[in-house]
Amino acid sequence: MLKISNKKLTATFILILMFTQFSFGFYQIQKEAYVDEALWLYSRIPKFWQNIGEMDWNGTRRSDKPGVTVMYTTGLGLLNKNNLINCKKSCADTQKLEKMLLGFRSSMLLLTALFTPLLFILLRKLFDKKTSLFSTSFIALSPILLGMSRIINPDSLLWIFSTGTILSYLVYLKKAVTNNKYLYFAGIFMGLAIATKYVSNILFIFVLILIFLNYIFSRNKWLISSTNNYFKKHLIAYIKFIAISIATFSLIYPAVWVKHSRILKATIFSEAFEGTWPYFLGILLFLLTDTFLLKNYILNISIKWLIKYQLLFKKIISIIFLGFIIILFFNVLTKNPLFNLGNILASPKSSYGYSNHFFFYLTNFYPLLFGISPLAFLIIIWKFLKTLFKKINTNTFSDNIFFYFSFLILLYYLASLFAEVAGTIRYQIILYPLVLIMAGISLAETIIEIKLFRNKIYKYFAYLIFLIFLILPLYQTKPFYLSYASKFLPQKYFLDHKDMGSGSYAVAQYLNSLPNAKNLNVWSDKKGVCTFFVGKCYSRFKVKKFKENKFDYYVISSGRKNLTWKKVDINLRHSYPEMPRIDKLYSRNDYIHIVKLGNRYSSFVKIFTSEKVN
Repeated sequence: MLKISNKKLTATFILILMFTQFSFGFYQIQKEAYVDEALWLYSRIPKFWQNIGEMDWNGTRRSDKPGVTVMYTTGLGLLNKNNLINCKKSCADTQKLEKMLLGFRSSMLLLTALFTPLLFILLRKLFDKKTSLFSTSFIALSPILLGMSRIINPDSLLWIFSTGTILSYLVYLKKAVTNNKYLYFAGIFMGLAIATKYVSNILFIFVLILIFLNYIFSRNKWLISSTNNYFKKHLIAYIKFIAISIATFSLIYPAVWVKHSRILKATIFSEAFEGTWPYFLGILLFLLTDTFLLKNYILNISIKWLIKYQLLFKKIISIIFLGFIIILFFNVLTKNPLFNLGNILASPKSSYGYSNHFFFYLTNFYPLLFGISPLAFLIIIWKFLKTLFKKINTNTFSDNIFFYFSFLILLYYLASLFAEVAGTIRYQIILYPLVLIMAGISLAETIIEIKLFRNKIYKYFAYLIFLIFLILPLYQTKPFYLSYASKFLPQKYFLDHKDMGSGSYAVAQYLNSLPNAKNLNVWSDKKGVCTFFVGKCYSRFKVKKFKENKFDYYVISSGRKNLTWKKVDINLRHSYPEMPRIDKLYSRNDYIHIVKLGNRYSSFVKIFTSEKVN
């Protein structure tokens, strides 16, 4: 009877999580204009379904992401064609536009909420109930992940399918002796991830590494007769995993049906493997040769050494993370920082050329560690500190998973360094669930150590306090969840340097409330403002536009600061003195209106009168 009661209690807790997650996500979900959404709303999604209806399979290639799962998820939004309204530049009927956005975005949010119980089930297969509940809560109530889930974009789904892939494969590794079905689940999730965004191919590398880490750190837990038998079994399973993922991808992507070469474009010739696919295939070929022909003669040499120094490996990982955290804190707290984090993240694809490679790598940790709750941040540090000073390797499954994910994060940033792309929030969205699961592992372990849950009253009170700690940041940042930054980050800093358009709606509504708004002429560095503004609105940097138009107001935002500076500088260097010094506005505070994003004064959208520029 007690077990049934516990199951009901757990189910109730998960339902509360889903309700809280969906409620915050649904809040003003239609009242924003995001970057790139117009491409999906007015072109890619409708045309994809039109091609499906006409059986034009080749025409279903609507994006190079490819974003197929976005098309399927949002397809319900097309059921009522009267809701479709083209507002690429501006929209007079804002009510109809909001109704359309509500339909499309809600479907993305609903899928996220439905993933929460599945996430808990997968975690429960790996960990005890406490770890699973804490990890699920951290992920479900993460402002960054929730904010991403409100946008019609492949990244909104990528973190779901990538997390499903990694967790399913870990469950398979744990239960490989008795149950292989999770290998198929992992392959299906991987196929969905590839169909969402080709960068997910890095998961093929992650999974291959997990096979090695699993043997090195947990080999005594498995019924393995020899190294060779283990790698034979799991390399064959890995090939199956690849085959299942490609089959899933091909099944749901009609463009592949008529042009099979797109499978190569989606995998080894994708952006994730650009320039590195020969090395990946070479390593895989070596492993297969060493395993099936040489009986792991070569691999055994390094494997034995790594098994011997398991604890040293964990200590090195801990030192690296703690060292990076110390440098990051020093950089944001000192008056003379070692390097400019904001400049690197504001130009993620071009800053590599003028940045120190070490600082470029280190910058990736900035959005990740300051983008999670203070509780998650502190408990992760505590786990690294404990590992650093302990003398005996605990070698528990959850302890090992903590360091698997730590290693994968370091590897992901190394791949970003080779790709010469800085890890903005969006570019490393797949890492947030991993670091939050790390927090869940550490929190559960700490609570068990201090024996907090021996008394039921303390247990329920602790869960309540825990939820309040997670819900409070959501309340404080709503509806600008993607602009969230930890309280540990000083107010003069913010994380979302390449924001998706947050604050556009609020600013447009203020402008619409001004007298004679329909006759006003506005320039904005955010295109989204123009979508909801009822007057004339421009967002380009052409000198001709500034000469032809007398703008009444200028809208500038923290996320477009670097771009504006570059555009103004280019125009001035090409001898266009007519270019107004919009760049000067970013450091001024004599605005007529401000929208603070994420409850931070450094992250903003400001409105200035034309006199401040002229």
